[in-house]
Amino acid sequence: MVSSVQLDEILGDRYRIIRVLRQNAFGSTALVEDLTQDNQAHILQELKLPSQDPRLIDRARELLTPEVEFLKRLHHPQIPQFHDFFELQREQSLSFCVVHTFVEGMTLRQVLEHRQQENRPLTALEAMRLLQQLLPVLDYLHNQGVIHRNLSPDTILWRRQDARLVLIEFGGLLQGMTTLWTERQDVTTLGAAADLPRVGQLGYAPPEQVQKGIVYTYTDLYALGATVLMALTGQEPLALFDVERGQWRWQEVEVEHPVLLTLLQGMLAQKIHDRPHSAQSVLQTLRRALQAMPAPATTNPSEFVAPPVNPPRRGLWLRSLGGWLWRGGVAIAVVAVAGVGGWLIGQTWLDYQVRTASPAGSAAEPDLDLSPEVAPLPTESAALNFPPIDDDQPEPSADLPDAERDRKLELRRQRRELVIDYDFFEALVDYRYGQENPDRQGVRLTPESGDQLWRDRRDVVAQQMLDQLRELSGEARRRLGAYGRDDRRQWAQRLQQRNLTLAPVELLTNTVFSLYFPQDEPDQEPLDQVWSAIAFDHVRALEVGETLIPLSPTIGTELRHSGSLEPWQGKVFTVSLEAGQSLTANGVSDYPTLVGMYDPSGRSLLENDNDRTWSGQVSQSGYYTIAIVSNAPQTVNYNLYLTVNDAP
Repeated sequence: MVSSVQLDEILGDRYRIIRVLRQNAFGSTALVEDLTQDNQAHILQELKLPSQDPRLIDRARELLTPEVEFLKRLHHPQIPQFHDFFELQREQSLSFCVVHTFVEGMTLRQVLEHRQQENRPLTALEAMRLLQQLLPVLDYLHNQGVIHRNLSPDTILWRRQDARLVLIEFGGLLQGMTTLWTERQDVTTLGAAADLPRVGQLGYAPPEQVQKGIVYTYTDLYALGATVLMALTGQEPLALFDVERGQWRWQEVEVEHPVLLTLLQGMLAQKIHDRPHSAQSVLQTLRRALQAMPAPATTNPSEFVAPPVNPPRRGLWLRSLGGWLWRGGVAIAVVAVAGVGGWLIGQTWLDYQVRTASPAGSAAEPDLDLSPEVAPLPTESAALNFPPIDDDQPEPSADLPDAERDRKLELRRQRRELVIDYDFFEALVDYRYGQENPDRQGVRLTPESGDQLWRDRRDVVAQQMLDQLRELSGEARRRLGAYGRDDRRQWAQRLQQRNLTLAPVELLTNTVFSLYFPQDEPDQEPLDQVWSAIAFDHVRALEVGETLIPLSPTIGTELRHSGSLEPWQGKVFTVSLEAGQSLTANGVSDYPTLVGMYDPSGRSLLENDNDRTWSGQVSQSGYYTIAIVSNAPQTVNYNLYLTVNDAP
């Protein structure tokens, strides 16, 4: 039997046990002070092994050491700092110890319960601020090749010192310990392993993680969305999920802000391809929405408003580490182990923190940071240092020349970096290659020297397609191969909330599509997937107000709106009219543009594609739409003239 930690015991020649917080068959958690660092408080987790078999000990080193090395290299103000990892030899047993900073506070769940007791449920603005605090942390983790995979209100800590939210209980070491206790194939240890905490809380972990163990960036975004949903409604996510139909009951969820509702619906989509894959993209949408909202008139004086916290800049060693991991193949193992840390901060420790008296000068009551100031958007994220999961592209044939093999590996690297589905990409390249070489359609390429010319040409086409698809957003690319009929229906419903129809989206999308495929129509696979991806980006831009401009002309007075368009960019304008009013609209530009004008049902008011002016009396009340789209490779300046008159 392994001895338990004792009060005042000194471990690793520097950590004195102040209080034992938890002990069980898998280890112990203790509050310690570092005798070499002015008695600073830390948390020490001792991880015990199911046996002292030398092979198991080596396996433990293999699983745990890389995880802790990642932990120690992470530096973010909303992640506990991990300081030390060492082997502890006690009597005739060996265990492993992990040490990280002590953070005083309570879980987000406890904060929300406190709010419920005061009858102060979370507002939409507060939910958006909650996202604003946590998305940059996920963005930081994901760009270090780390998946948390254990997010829930119980693994987000409200730090008493500054009311900031801190991510705790990452999933990696817990997964490693579970592996150690199950791989031994011993009835006793298998039973004990069943008592280990699960990675990914039920209701918060997405279905692919629960059912298949698949984890990626969208895993954390799903769990964060479920956490925000619980914070808004006060209900556990499972209570709002229809298990039989496999869908959320959104009709039971009241969200005051439409952008927040759209974000949550995307983050909690059941299909992987329907979710955002980047915390950065969600943060950008959120930031635009917050900037468009008026600042709160007053702030409750009882609420603690935290000062802004700016995470330190990444050092150059992080970038070199990412490249080394990619080249060395360690990144795949990182994903397999699924994150960093984990099983390091037990509920006993959290209860202890709640009972502990607040330090002088800290907030008397727990509350979220409600500062109206929008946090600065982080710098552009670097590429993830691990590839997408479930990629089935085979290795290039060993019979190919080295230079060609390297070229094909580079094409594969680019495709994976862009997270483009392999089957879709192959179909797209085959289509374009067949269009350019009609005599070769359906002819299978072999590694033989006689086919080298055709293999080279196909690789040129593949590079061209990658360069074109690179212009799409990451979310649009990741869904390539999965767009379907339901997408247009969902887009139409979402645009209806912005007083729009799909008609201007089709004009914008057709313009860009014809640039890439001037001789083709998007009426067959895989071209319809590309068309849908372009449309996806236009719908998102309209939803967040990036390309949507509402106009309110004064009756009887001409309104002139001036602006500019980047190459092949478009803007959409709306104006509310009553039946019987007359409208005169004219779009003028210094370079070629396309103009579309539509009634509230989406019917075009213009008779042909070359028309740029419309004048007449409107027959129905509602929002009329005008779209101006650049059809030139340079910046276009435009003027839009509108005049509205009442019915005679």
